Amino acid sequence: MARPLTLVIMALSAVVLAAGTYWLHARAAVDALPPTEPLAVRTAPLVAADHFQRTARYAGRIEAARMTTLAFEQPGLVTEVVVEEGDEVRTGAVIARQDVRIREAERDRLEAEQAALAARIALAERTEQRQSALETRGFSATQALDEARFARASLEAEAAAVAAEIARLDVELDKAILRAPFAGAIGARSLDDGATVTAGTPVVELFETGRPEARVGVPPEVAAGLAVGAVIKLEHADRTLEARLVGKRADLDGRTRTVQLRLAVDADPPPPLGTLVALALEERVALHGFRVPVTVLQAGAKGLFNVPIVLPQGDGDWRRGYVAVEVLHTTAETAFVQGSVPAGALLVVAGAHRVANGAPVRLLDDDAS
Repeated sequence: MARPLTLVIMALSAVVLAAGTYWLHARAAVDALPPTEPLAVRTAPLVAADHFQRTARYAGRIEAARMTTLAFEQPGLVTEVVVEEGDEVRTGAVIARQDVRIREAERDRLEAEQAALAARIALAERTEQRQSALETRGFSATQALDEARFARASLEAEAAAVAAEIARLDVELDKAILRAPFAGAIGARSLDDGATVTAGTPVVELFETGRPEARVGVPPEVAAGLAVGAVIKLEHADRTLEARLVGKRADLDGRTRTVQLRLAVDADPPPPLGTLVALALEERVALHGFRVPVTVLQAGAKGLFNVPIVLPQGDGDWRRGYVAVEVLHTTAETAFVQGSVPAGALLVVAGAHRVANGAPVRLLDDDAS
């Protein structure tokens, strides 16, 4: 039994000796290889900047330049509403009518009274003329002439009062026809034929459609930089609308603390009333930082990003590193970042993914120059 065990031990010893010999030869071969060249990267200077430009967008809405709720000024029965929601109407177009039969009958009565007064005034004038002729020849007292004159004047005053009543009725008859004060489109219709209304009861809403306006709220400092008459671009869906600033409110909106701008929109066809639009303005933000290509940004910790750099090591040697930065603004091609950049560092614009952090690198010839 001792002989087989001895053979096994001898075999294992031979295997270990062979493995050790192979490892020593492999190590010697590795040590004999020439040192590996640092990998090349392409670099560019880090561009410092004291500001960046951004497009600020402020939401607004298309509204009618004028909008009113039409109503009768006097109570009565509505006999006809001649428009429907969405109808386009011209200035002065009839919107609705009231029952005017009682007013027309009263006007007829006053016209009859006016005719009777005209006859009495004619008689009074003749009487006055006769009394004047008799008084001149001494056949009539002055008192009779005065009475004739004052009787005529009294009848003329009554006739003037009746004429005023007729004029008042004419105004009421005219107001019994509800007309559009300006051209536009009918909005909500609040009642139908046969309704009995009080003064001021809404009948329809009327929106002016010929010159739509956009109302946009902007911060006070932005409003201060915009002059009335300036041409401004508005964005709506896939359209860009041209608008002209026609007015700025003098007060702040109590809810949003913004200044309301009125912008006359020039578009054919105009967008529907109530359409949401955005006012796009270029703003200059004064901050110190760096501009880098967005392609070099790498996700970092705690919401920051890493920017690959190379650091000089002396004697023309460079080593790969990175800077943690905060991204403040981006465009399609560049990013404006803030971070603590070591002196002499260069930005790695290509090849950073092939080199580990801290590894030596070689700059391409055109970068080194």
